[in-house]
Amino acid sequence: MRAGLVFCSDRQWHQNAFFLFVLRCCLSVSLNLYFWLLQIEFATKSFMEGSELRALWDDVWAGPIMICLHEMDGTYMQVNEAAKENTGFTPKELVGKSPYDFFHPEDRNHILTESHKKAQEGNAQSKPIRYRFRHKSGGYIFLETFTFILNKEGQSGPALMTFSRAQHAVKELQAHLSRQNNLWTQVGALISVGGWEYDVPSQSIWWTSGTFDIYDLREGKAPQSLEESFAYFEAPGKARLQKDFDLCLLKGEPFDLTLPFLSATNKKKWVRCIGMAMPGEPPTEKVFGVIQDISIQIEKQHRQTQMLDFLRQQNERLEQFNFIVSHNLRAPVANLMSLAHLMDDTSLSQEQTQLLHFMKDSLENLGNTLNELSDAVMGLQERNLPRTFVHLKELVNKVIKAHQSQIQVKKVQINTHFDYPKLFYIAQYLESILHNLVSNALKFVSNDRPPVWEIAFEKHKQYHCLRFRDNGLGLDFKKFGDNVFGLHKTFHRDIPGKGLGLFMTRAQVEALGGQIKLSSEPDKGAEFFIIFDKYHFN
Repeated sequence: MRAGLVFCSDRQWHQNAFFLFVLRCCLSVSLNLYFWLLQIEFATKSFMEGSELRALWDDVWAGPIMICLHEMDGTYMQVNEAAKENTGFTPKELVGKSPYDFFHPEDRNHILTESHKKAQEGNAQSKPIRYRFRHKSGGYIFLETFTFILNKEGQSGPALMTFSRAQHAVKELQAHLSRQNNLWTQVGALISVGGWEYDVPSQSIWWTSGTFDIYDLREGKAPQSLEESFAYFEAPGKARLQKDFDLCLLKGEPFDLTLPFLSATNKKKWVRCIGMAMPGEPPTEKVFGVIQDISIQIEKQHRQTQMLDFLRQQNERLEQFNFIVSHNLRAPVANLMSLAHLMDDTSLSQEQTQLLHFMKDSLENLGNTLNELSDAVMGLQERNLPRTFVHLKELVNKVIKAHQSQIQVKKVQINTHFDYPKLFYIAQYLESILHNLVSNALKFVSNDRPPVWEIAFEKHKQYHCLRFRDNGLGLDFKKFGDNVFGLHKTFHRDIPGKGLGLFMTRAQVEALGGQIKLSSEPDKGAEFFIIFDKYHFN
């Protein structure tokens, strides 16, 4: 329904073009905007065709603002559908009635003097009048209303037009905007992101609260210049950002950079900075974007890179070891076993025959050991053995019992400590690790002092670990470094060894995402520190 067509010719539609423009604005903002825009004189000029104005009026008439046409005494002549949303009454229920029948008795005189009479006299209303209006449900609501006079060309006289909005609608709009702002703030804090905007003509910078958090600056204390805001980016990222920002200003090219960053509190961070120019012909007058703290993501990428590196190195070591076991060791052992079986023991003395049998048994055991080592390496490569909850005290007692004779002979004092009773691990690996550490400690017992070991399963904030400490011969770890864990690496000439145990220990630990460290000095013993779940914090 085109209410205005009842009263206005096309010429008058053109004269009131601004009037319709304002109405459209009122669909989403406060009624106060109407009066503010009314001051713009040029907007009252003709700037639309009649058909365009009618389409605009249709848009306004169907909106949420309650629009009413009145006789000069106030009687409703035409009312749009928004009346029902604001007051509960349908247009048919209002047309022909006086609005004074719906005004609160205490507000009628105020409306008459401050709005109705002024509109009748042609005086512009400077602000909306606020009053109580009876709702169809029976109670009163607050309305805000602007009243204007319309001159009816070709008819008997002028009419009044009112634009009203229920106060609860304004509050709902404000609440909606508040919810949106709170949601943006919460989401920004959740993903560590903030917004920013740079206005070129005024050279002013605007930040959201998230951006202040990333910079570690108190809200409201944004840098006063681009140079000051760029100063927190570390070289050479700062130069890259300045270059891309200038291209965005001059040519409208967007940018997306990941850069090192040092906050106002000297916290090192990694940030992602995205910017784009306001749409339009370059050079632009405004650049806006987001900045996000991605330090956690970068750290995860770094850990993943470390993990991939050690997996690659381990695979190389395993392939090397498997080749040695399969080719370099198996062939000589097989030849020795063949020669032993070819020997005729009928011509040997009883003692020689016994020695020959011992040699055959030893060679057979050696062959079996090589086969087991080869299978173990293949298992490390596949890493498909099942994990189970290993009872640590039982396992430690089992390993100690296996070496009981040597432990008793050397009178080793063993102290144990358990922060946790069980470990989710591959049982075969953990048993092999303990066997190798115990064998190593027995091999390098010092003759100058009673041997003392400490076996401790400790729980730290981000990992579980095994600490194995002895007071044996030790070695110069600063000199030998990671070679201690190399295959066939030995460092005590007077003590026989094959350099196999520690190699296998590290391979097994790292195969399951752990890490092994060694601290040792000559004649001061050694301390092994095994982190079981370096890459699986739980």
